[in-house]
Amino acid sequence: MQREPRLLGGILRGEWGFDGLVMSDWGGTHSAGKSVRAGLDLEMPGPAKARAGLLAEAEHDGATQQAVREAARNVLRLMERTGTSTSATRRSVTRNIRKPGR
Repeated sequence: MQREPRLLGGILRGEWGFDGLVMSDWGGTHSAGKSVRAGLDLEMPGPAKARAGLLAEAEHDGATQQAVREAARNVLRLMERTGTSTSATRRSVTRNIRKPGR
């Protein structure tokens, strides 16, 4: 995943207009920062193993922070489309996103 930013961001999302969720192969993520910047939304299987330093990296790198936000939007969009998002979930996510430093 981390080696394919042109494929995921450029072709899949850009040229083809895909607005869905991009999920890794099971155990296929080795660098969470590179993978999320390349366009990965969800690391499988959970709980995520490669993302240990992702939030710390996002605090110091604007590109990673933006990529994490976009990945979160894509996960939430999937929840909306499949009817698994409740109003309580939306309020909780909104509250956490609006906290300073997030």
